[in-house]
Amino acid sequence: SQVVATIVAGMVQLGVQTWMFINIADMCSTKQKDGFMCPNTEVIGTASIVWGVIGPMRMFSPGQLYSALPYWFLIGATCPVIAYMIHLKWPNSIARYVKWVSGCLGRLALCRPKNQLPSQSLRMRLGWITSHILSAALDTGLACAIILIFFVLQYAKSGTIGLSTVQK
Repeated sequence: SQVVATIVAGMVQLGVQTWMFINIADMCSTKQKDGFMCPNTEVIGTASIVWGVIGPMRMFSPGQLYSALPYWFLIGATCPVIAYMIHLKWPNSIARYVKWVSGCLGRLALCRPKNQLPSQSLRMRLGWITSHILSAALDTGLACAIILIFFVLQYAKSGTIGLSTVQK
């Protein structure tokens, strides 16, 4: 679901940026009447230091501080496959309740009971899922309403809404 959300967010950002360049006059001009400026790509300082100054070879090569980090990507990719195979082999065993990746990682924030219990309670008591769906629906409705309100009230044709004029 994170991959889908990332793709949707990227597509929405690209769509909004394209729409802005098409519909807002003088987008990249300092004389733009509404104060819009041309969006520029900015590099995050930490990322530029890591990849530019320090370099990946000094961080991830054998004997360096983070040399084992690339192996964890491999472990993260194989653990779900192993858990799935165990579930196929023994579908009714207690192994289906074990969080295999969380058990390997120790005391991370994702492994605390406050984060594990809600997912277990949803599996055990399916009636509770309606409140979670309602919460997600209300959050989504709020986000959609904010976007709708912006386009209805703020982005008027002549930009004079609220100045004793009625939009037609």
